Amino acid sequence: MCIDMKNELDALPENDLARTEKKTTAKPVKPAAAKKAEPIVDRELAMHKDIAQQVKAGKVLLGSKSVIRGVKETTVPTVYAASNCPEGLKQQLTYYAGRFGTTVHYLEADSAALGEICGKPFTALVVGVKK
Repeated sequence: MCIDMKNELDALPENDLARTEKKTTAKPVKPAAAKKAEPIVDRELAMHKDIAQQVKAGKVLLGSKSVIRGVKETTVPTVYAASNCPEGLKQQLTYYAGRFGTTVHYLEADSAALGEICGKPFTALVVGVKK
């Protein structure tokens, strides 16, 4: 602190000095609210259950070629794709789904988990549910 500044502060009355010194009061910090991941998880589990039910009913197509063929023939209204689905396949699914009115759900599960959901001992990138 400069000597001139110190002399000026000494010359101020006590009330003015109190005004120049800013007191900082720390406000209690609230912890960040946890994101509501439960509805997303519930939706994902609902999709898993739906896939398992459709597999038991025998209304599914496994594999990208057969699912895309089914979408083109409009026999597959719903498609489920794994999280590790290649970009080219995602683009094809999105294109044909938009063209033929099919709903595509991109799951958080990878292809191994999707195969397990279907009760298969192999991976499945794409699952289509037939009408």
